[in-house]
Amino acid sequence: PAGAKALAGALLSNRTLKWLSLYNDGLGIVGLRPICDALTKNTTLAWIDVGDNGLGDQGAALVAGMLQVNVGLNELRIAQNGITATGATAIGDALESNSSLITLRLSGNPTGPRATGYCNAMIRINADGSDIPKAFVREVPGEVFTRGVEAVLATARRLAAESAAREEALAAARIAELHEQAKNAQSNAHAPAPSPAQQQQRNSGASPAKPAAAATAEAAGIPAELLLHCKLMLLGQGTVGKTTLLHRLRSGSFGTPRMTDGVDVSPWLVRLPDGRALQMSSWDFGGQTEYYTTHAAFLSLRCVYLVVWNANHRDEARDPDGEHGIRFWLHSLSVYTPGATVLIVGTHATLGKTRPLPLTAEEYRRAFPKLDIAGFIPVDSEDGYGVEALQHAIVDAAL
Repeated sequence: PAGAKALAGALLSNRTLKWLSLYNDGLGIVGLRPICDALTKNTTLAWIDVGDNGLGDQGAALVAGMLQVNVGLNELRIAQNGITATGATAIGDALESNSSLITLRLSGNPTGPRATGYCNAMIRINADGSDIPKAFVREVPGEVFTRGVEAVLATARRLAAESAAREEALAAARIAELHEQAKNAQSNAHAPAPSPAQQQQRNSGASPAKPAAAATAEAAGIPAELLLHCKLMLLGQGTVGKTTLLHRLRSGSFGTPRMTDGVDVSPWLVRLPDGRALQMSSWDFGGQTEYYTTHAAFLSLRCVYLVVWNANHRDEARDPDGEHGIRFWLHSLSVYTPGATVLIVGTHATLGKTRPLPLTAEEYRRAFPKLDIAGFIPVDSEDGYGVEALQHAIVDAAL
C-alpha cells in the first residue's frame, strides 16, 4: 500500500510516463484505490496492466469510477482478477461516458457472455468511432450477446432507430396538437366582438367585469390602411414569468395567469402616435422541456422574439451556468431563424436585487452574429418597472 501511494503521487506529477505494468504486484483494493484516484487527474498514461491482483468486483467498481473521468487511457488490462458479471457490467456502464479506451482485456474472469459482450460492444464503438448511442447497448436482449459483437451492435442500432422513430411520431403528434391550438386561438382572436345583449347574457348572474382595451383592430374600429401586423414570440424556461409579463404588456395590470401548456396565442393591439396601429399576434411558449422539440415548428423570421430569463433568482440545479437558458434559445434562433430580431428580457428585476446578464448584450451579439440582438431590458411585471421601455423596444423592433 505504501508503494502504491508513492506511485500514485508520481502519476499526479509525471507527465511523460505512457505505459505502466502492475501485473501480479499484490495491489489488492487498498493499493488500487490511490492509483485510480491519480488516474482521474493524469491524462498522459495510455496503457496500464493491473491483472492478477485479486481485485474482484470491488476493484472493478473502482476502475469503473476512474473510467468515467479519465480521458487518457487507451488500453486497460484487468485479467484474472475474479471479476464477475456484476463488476464487468459496472465497467461497461462507465464506458458509456468514456470515448478514449479502445482496448480492454478481461480474460480469465468469470464475467459471463452478456457482461463480456456488453464491454466488448462499448469498446468497439469507441474504437470504430461509431455513432451508435451507447445507452442502447444496455437494452440489447441477453441472448444476442452469445452471437458476437456484430450482432450486438446491429441490434443496438435497430433499437436506437426504433426509439428515434417513436420520439419523432410523438413530436409530430404534439406539433399537430399545438398547431390546432394556435389555429383555434387565432380564430377566437379575430371573432367579432359580442353585442351588448350577448355580453349581458354572458355576464348574467356574475359581477360586471372591468372593461379591457380592445385587443383587435376590428374591435377598435381601426381601418385596414392604418394597420400594421407583427408576431411577438416569448421564449424561455418555465416559471421565469413569460405569461405574467405578456399579461402586463397587454393589459397594463399585474396578474398571475395559469402556467402555459404548449403555446398560447393572443392578440395585442398597440396604437402608434401617428394614428396607425400595430396588431401583434403574441405567442407565449410553454417553458417545460417536453415542449422544446416542438417549438422549432413555429419559429419564423417575421417576428420579434423575447428571450426571457429570471434576473432575480438562480436555481443552481436547473441553471448551473446562471443563464436560465439564454444561450440555448439564442442558439435555436440562430439555427432556425438567422437574422431574427431578439430582445433579452430579465424579469423580477426588483430595484437593487437584479442580477446582471451573464454576458453583456454586446458579448451575446458577438457570440451569435446571425441574430439582431436589439438589447437587454430588465422589467418587473408586478410593479411595472421597465415595462414601458420594453413596449417601446418591441414597437421599434416591429417597425
